[in-house]
Amino acid sequence: MDRFILDQIRRRHLLREAEGYLELQLFDRALEVLDRLPENDRQSFHALLIRAEILRHMEQHQSALEIFSKLVYGTASVGSGDFLEARRARAG
Repeated sequence: MDRFILDQIRRRHLLREAEGYLELQLFDRALEVLDRLPENDRQSFHALLIRAEILRHMEQHQSALEIFSKLVYGTASVGSGDFLEARRARAG
């Protein structure tokens, strides 16, 4: 199987695993799973959204707000592209 496809499968698996731990309120474990993502994937929209939700549940509101702001104002990446570029493409 292609290395790219395997990496995508692994990335999706880790994100789902982190979401599961979030739902179970195992916040430290969810953060550990997100930290296993490759560095560039940690900055993806989905990974940052999960991280912000975890921090919000842990009552680390300032840290969560910083990440949510990053997501809203378009500095998070979506896959291989920039979030703001993706929004513009959809609007355009």
